[in-house]
Amino acid sequence: HAAMGVLVHPSFRGERANGVAVTDDILYQTHGNYYLNTQVGEDMVTNPEGQSIPEEILLAWWADEGHEIRQYSNRTPGEQRILQTEHLDSLRKCLNRIHHKFARLYGVDPNAPGFAMEIEYKITSDGALRIKQARPWVFASAPEKP
Repeated sequence: HAAMGVLVHPSFRGERANGVAVTDDILYQTHGNYYLNTQVGEDMVTNPEGQSIPEEILLAWWADEGHEIRQYSNRTPGEQRILQTEHLDSLRKCLNRIHHKFARLYGVDPNAPGFAMEIEYKITSDGALRIKQARPWVFASAPEKP
């Protein structure tokens, strides 16, 4: 059987930033962190223009463990962050809810190795965080099932 769906969401004009988050640290392989990759404005994170370098943050699952900036964007002056503290706090809550909700929907343990969600987000022109979409993360190096 095949199913078709249509996703409709608002267009974001003059956005301050756009990004992709994964509910596991898929790049540095640390434990207990979300991986955030954010870029200024509408410069795509997935296919950046020219020499564009995105901001990379490891956001701890637990607020008291904070976050670690792994790389600053070269589209901001000096070491200015794209995502501010209020964005990180909001993302932490949203990512936790999305991860656990989809784990229930898929009938998997939220702590199962290899299960993660990929989320696209925007920071709007007025500075608000908006979740654009969420989908299961597919590991490129996942072993094939027999």
